[in-house]
Amino acid sequence: MRAFKEHPSDIARAAERYIEAMHAAEKVPSGFPQVLYLFVEYLSLHIDENTSKNPDRLLCSNWTQCSAKMISGFTDHWMPQVILNNVLAIHAPSILRRWMIWCYKHGYFPRSSLKNYLSVLPREKGRDIERLITASELLHELHCPDKALWKEKRDKVIQLNLRKSFQEEMSGRMILTALNVDKAFFQTQQGISVGPVLLGKSLVRLLKIGDILQVEIARFGACWHVLNSGAVFAGDAVFARPFFINTEPEL
Repeated sequence: MRAFKEHPSDIARAAERYIEAMHAAEKVPSGFPQVLYLFVEYLSLHIDENTSKNPDRLLCSNWTQCSAKMISGFTDHWMPQVILNNVLAIHAPSILRRWMIWCYKHGYFPRSSLKNYLSVLPREKGRDIERLITASELLHELHCPDKALWKEKRDKVIQLNLRKSFQEEMSGRMILTALNVDKAFFQTQQGISVGPVLLGKSLVRLLKIGDILQVEIARFGACWHVLNSGAVFAGDAVFARPFFINTEPEL
């Protein structure tokens, strides 16, 4: 409830009233209050990087200022990478979808806004978030494996002494352009093609062309290896599109 009180907006009021309505009807599905609290908290705490004059203002004050990009930032990045609760992250898109339909029916915003918001909350979004969380974990294991799995995954691990002898190194967000059995090809934000990058069969099976990976990679001979990694994002994550050239305009 603290997040609602510290966010004086019709978004917070809509979340509070929706939860009250569900309590009155004795229909409060698991995770609903937590996700709505976290969404309002996200809007309260997030720094707006595009506002140089006042970078600490609220990301969004009211529904009239809310955008698909903000919602995508919450479901695709903030929930899985900051909150680190996989169950809530997977269910967050469907929870937001139901709540926003309720908000539209109760006059908080017009149909055009609902259509815009739901464009980044498709019905299959939760399953894709689950895929990306698992992919992020497998990517992390390539350079920071569980010691109990060391022997099994030894061929996927970069030995520390090899870090001194790589021919090239790159880091940043990279878009996946091709997959081949246990390897992949990337394109950097500058449009440079990189590959093949050894990822392993399990990870390659999960990835899709267009996915965005936060990685540090280095080339040892003919193949690149992962030295460090962050998250894996879906290629259609609206918040991530501006990081790449020749992308679609923001919603």
